[in-house]
Amino acid sequence: MKKYSLGKTRIKVTELCFGALPIGPLQANISVEKGAKLIRAALERGINFIDTAEAYKTYPHIRKALEGYNDEVIIATKSGAETYEKMG
Repeated sequence: MKKYSLGKTRIKVTELCFGALPIGPLQANISVEKGAKLIRAALERGINFIDTAEAYKTYPHIRKALEGYNDEVIIATKSGAETYEKMG
């Protein structure tokens, strides 16, 4: 799959990104196991870029999908924290 530089960085991401919002409780509410299988299927097909956010509550799905996975994966996430201190 074709990769592009992410903005002005040297990070290379695939032209397709796995958006994690739909698998979480805010939408389809897929189990961690099933969600992880979907993510893993995307990774095995060449996608290396996952988009998520703290509010999506999909971190467990992603964590499970990455167990034993050794290729590079880029994860973009968002947080509602207003300061660095609030992120902890």
